[in-house]
Formats: sequence, structure tokens, C-alpha cells
Amino acid sequence: MGGYGDVKLLREDGKRLDGRAIDEMRPVTIEAGVLPAADGSAMVTHGLNVAVAAATEILSSQMSSDIAGKLTEDAISEVQTKFH
Repeated sequence: MGGYGDVKLLREDGKRLDGRAIDEMRPVTIEAGVLPAADGSAMVTHGLNVAVAAATEILSSQMSSDIAGKLTEDAISEVQTKFH
């Protein structure tokens, strides 16, 4: 078992189904400082994949949950704004 079976991965002209050459990567972007509530943050896109990361200094457990909630809201909003 395993493998791709009858799934077509290349077009007749030798390119991938999305038109890229075999050695051509999807576009990659990296943006820093995307979440204003974080001490540091970044958004990385690779084709249609998106990753958002944030770092912050935690001073107390209550502040930690407040910041985490705000960071999550900001991350969701940022991704929705850019990709919808």
C-alpha cells in the first residue's frame, strides 16, 4: 500500500498542476511585527499556508491569559484581513 496511486502530479508539459516548474517553489513571505500587543511577532506565508508566531514577556498568570487572548484575537484578525 501507500504511494499516490492514480493521482496525477504533473501536466503533460512536465509542469506541476498549478503551473510551477518542478524546481520552482511557492512564494514565501516573512513579515515581522504583525501583532501590536506582542513584544515580538511574525507571519510567514508559503503558498496558501500561513503561520503566525508571537512572543511576549509574562509578568503574572492573569496578565498571561489576558495577553494570550489579545494575541489570539489579533492573529485571527490579521490573517482574515490578509487572506479573505
